[in-house]
Amino acid sequence: MAPPKNPSELEADAVVRAYLRGRTMPAILHSAIVWAVEMRISGDKLSLIDETLMNDIDNHAVSAPTSTAIALQPVPQPSLARHRDAGCEPLAAEGM
Repeated sequence: MAPPKNPSELEADAVVRAYLRGRTMPAILHSAIVWAVEMRISGDKLSLIDETLMNDIDNHAVSAPTSTAIALQPVPQPSLARHRDAGCEPLAAEGM
């Protein structure tokens, strides 16, 4: 999508993005809806996004990923039996 150029296009883009609430849609559809809202702004219409535009947006908008964080897995603790001194008698202090 080309960057918005004039104040009414900036306002239209902001209105559409606010309605999307973080959802995304194909760039060509986003541009078309921004254009439609811009025409309503320049025509002094009170309803910038009417029910028809809302339905179009809702039908094509895709929810953004909720999180990119990786779930933490518990780290397995080493077994005491694997320890190199496990099962050995304690060293005697004799001869020290």
